[in-house]
Amino acid sequence: MTEYAGPSVGERSDTELTEAIRTGAEQAAMAELYARHRSAVLAYARTCCRDAHTAEDLAAEAFARTLEAVRSGGGPTGPWRPYLLTVVRRTAMAWTTTARRAEVTEDVEQWEHTVPHARDGEEFALRGEEDDLVLRGFRALPERWQAVLWHTVVEGESAQQVGTMLGLSASGVWSLAERAREGLREAYLSEHAHGPRASVECRRHSPV
Repeated sequence: MTEYAGPSVGERSDTELTEAIRTGAEQAAMAELYARHRSAVLAYARTCCRDAHTAEDLAAEAFARTLEAVRSGGGPTGPWRPYLLTVVRRTAMAWTTTARRAEVTEDVEQWEHTVPHARDGEEFALRGEEDDLVLRGFRALPERWQAVLWHTVVEGESAQQVGTMLGLSASGVWSLAERAREGLREAYLSEHAHGPRASVECRRHSPV
């Protein structure tokens, strides 16, 4: 009888692949994460840059920064794609203060003046989003809920595509997505009522 060795790299979630990087299986895990997210990251990078070559540089930098964050104990705690896209935007914004300014779009220059700056590591990727109630609520969700919302709502992928990734039927995907939406609604309300910026009035009238 053949012993089951556990899921292959390609079947593991982003969280499991992140843990594999931290425990020494970096090359295979990073290769799968790169294959899984490169097309979306590159597509977003192209909206931030004036040419394809610069977009390639920007996407590569996003993966490198995220890997560095994971190696140092930080980085994404769930799906990588939202984190990577945030790093793309932050890196492009940083370039507006360097010789690479001419390579980014006007939209990026506008972001640079409206989003707070960050210094390094995970702060570099996430500081500008910390006060966003929806994002804070999203991060509080279980990984599978984050994944199903991201891939069905943000990426617009079909239930069949998401089901293949999560090991669910199409109907199972929609059921999970419905629970995830309700969870996000509750997490948002919780952040609104109890988060660091909640008003005294909100705290007074919200359930404990």
